[in-house]
Amino acid sequence: MKTNISRPQPVKELHEYGYALSYEYLVREVCNKLDIHGATIEKIPALEVYLIEDLFVRAAGRMNAQQRHAFLTSQIHLDDFAAVFPQIRVGGPSTTLAALAVAQGSGFGVYLGATTALGFLSHAVGVTLPFAIYAGMTSTIAFIIGPFGFLGAGAWLGSRIVGPEWPRILRGVLHLIAMRAKYGDER
Repeated sequence: MKTNISRPQPVKELHEYGYALSYEYLVREVCNKLDIHGATIEKIPALEVYLIEDLFVRAAGRMNAQQRHAFLTSQIHLDDFAAVFPQIRVGGPSTTLAALAVAQGSGFGVYLGATTALGFLSHAVGVTLPFAIYAGMTSTIAFIIGPFGFLGAGAWLGSRIVGPEWPRILRGVLHLIAMRAKYGDER
């Protein structure tokens, strides 16, 4: 028995399981998230210019004439540009989980409502549907509002919560761009 089981791999150092985020990677990802075309350009300074210009255009596009004049004649604060990324939105997954909980809590009401609505529609059209259609519909409802629905909505919520926080990443990248412009390209 022992000859058929291979030895487990030795445990690596903790830093070997992850990878370092480079400045270039962060700039490219921010450009991809903002849909800035040209994110495949080899030169990072060009991407930095594209990023800053795109943020200026987006910010100016949301302003009226007075705000635009004040913006163009005042000192620039980089934190104002990070508003182009929405904050973590958990409304969709939360609403889905709430709807699943209400459907699950209603008991037989969801099934009764669905079969009644399908019967009304088929009667309005003048078609008689076989029992298999009703059985298939109720099985699908049971699958959706059952554990698989909760698992899917929970995974969606988890990915929203654990995912990268792009407003902070953008602020950091903008700060690095400003420091590189101010002090030169010192790596």
